[in-house]
Amino acid sequence: KGLEPSTSTLARWHSTTELHPQTSGGARVRYFEHRARPSSEREMVRDAAASRKRSGRLITTVVTAWVGASPASYDASMVARSACLACAALVLGLVLGLGLSACAARQPSAGSPADPHSAAASADAPIASQPAGAEPAPSPAPAPAPIAASSLPAVLCDLTGGQASLGRQAQLGALLALREAVGAQGDSADAGFLVADTASSPAAAAERAQEAAASRAYGIGFTDSDIALAGVPKFIAAGRPFVVIGATVPSLPGRCGGGTLLACFGDDAQAIAGAEVAAERFGRRAAVVFDSRVDYCRTFSVHFRSHLGAALGGSAVAEFDIAAVAIPAIPPHLVELAEGIDFVYLALAPEDAPAAIHAVRSALPQTPIVGGDSLDFDGLLQLNGLPTDGVWFTTHAWLGQGAEPAAAAFAAAFVRAHGAEPTAFAALGYDAARLALDARLRAGSDSPEAIAAALLSTVEFRGVTGRMNFAAGPVPRKDVGVVGIVSGTRVLG
Repeated sequence: KGLEPSTSTLARWHSTTELHPQTSGGARVRYFEHRARPSSEREMVRDAAASRKRSGRLITTVVTAWVGASPASYDASMVARSACLACAALVLGLVLGLGLSACAARQPSAGSPADPHSAAASADAPIASQPAGAEPAPSPAPAPAPIAASSLPAVLCDLTGGQASLGRQAQLGALLALREAVGAQGDSADAGFLVADTASSPAAAAERAQEAAASRAYGIGFTDSDIALAGVPKFIAAGRPFVVIGATVPSLPGRCGGGTLLACFGDDAQAIAGAEVAAERFGRRAAVVFDSRVDYCRTFSVHFRSHLGAALGGSAVAEFDIAAVAIPAIPPHLVELAEGIDFVYLALAPEDAPAAIHAVRSALPQTPIVGGDSLDFDGLLQLNGLPTDGVWFTTHAWLGQGAEPAAAAFAAAFVRAHGAEPTAFAALGYDAARLALDARLRAGSDSPEAIAAALLSTVEFRGVTGRMNFAAGPVPRKDVGVVGIVSGTRVLG
């Protein structure tokens, strides 16, 4: 980000969450990815690496160690060198023979049923709606090896209160990943999991996090930034790393402390994506409804207004802060603005979204409504007994018809486990748990320092919601999805 393409650097456009500073107009949200090598050279390196793997890199290393490590020893005796070569050749033949046998044993027989999770994890699996010539879309990382329940992360989510519509989904997705890791069935308490309800309250979040940090080496959780700001620092103060599931304020890692990572994109990214899509489809004049009391709403609305105006030449014709103007008092103002706005933008917490949508629809029945990921919960599909229509929002994953194989496999597993359809926050919880488990396994112990180092060194974790790479910082660069609600049904935007 912030680099210009040059003749000495191969630059590719990708649809993602970061916007290049020079991008403007109706272009999609994009960034320059700069490679150190041309693609042909990169392919040569990749092919060479694959060839080394296939020919037995470990045995090649052993032969080198036996034959080439000490020139003086075999120069002194040709007989000794011949003996070493003969032994090495014998071992190489035996091991390669065993390897071929093992590969044959792993090859499924004709007509045997395929494992949907294995199919979803294959990097070569076809990707739905993939543009011709594009790189394969990411699939989930392979399921981690079994791990003791005491080595699992603590899970902290809002299961009650205003944030519960997002927190419950995030928790269920995380539980699915944890149960897969330990091979557990049934209730989480029976499996020895540590799951805490932070009750949509900063005070409860701080208390639950303090307790959890005393017994677990690392944690995951939170879908709201204000709640996360109260809970995550308790883990960081205790020297324990924490992966935030779905609280999207990009400044969270810096405010919570080192060892904090996001499994989600930031509000700057989704605000830019929402502004781009809304301007392209509906127009550049917006009425913005937000809540200055909520960190997420403030951050999100600021980024949206900035990009709509500075980059797209649009404007926020009117702004309504529900901290000062009650939601039921907004419709008369919208009626007056009806001819001067193209859409209404909502930067609100999930508990306020239904009332706001109802208020907008009472004044402007046909005007599009656009918002952020806080609108991604099933309670919005119907309001007051009627199907919701004409609402669009940015989100972290598409799990419906035409979803990528990895997302479809996750959605099917979620339904089997919980008997309900997942939202993108369930996918985020699943990915956050798998990311944390992957780091724990790479760390090789329950040492918080080792787990933190493994998390921060993650460069290519493939999840249901996209790739995660923390080489450039604690907020990953991920694609932003757009989903619509049309006649009470989710549609891919």
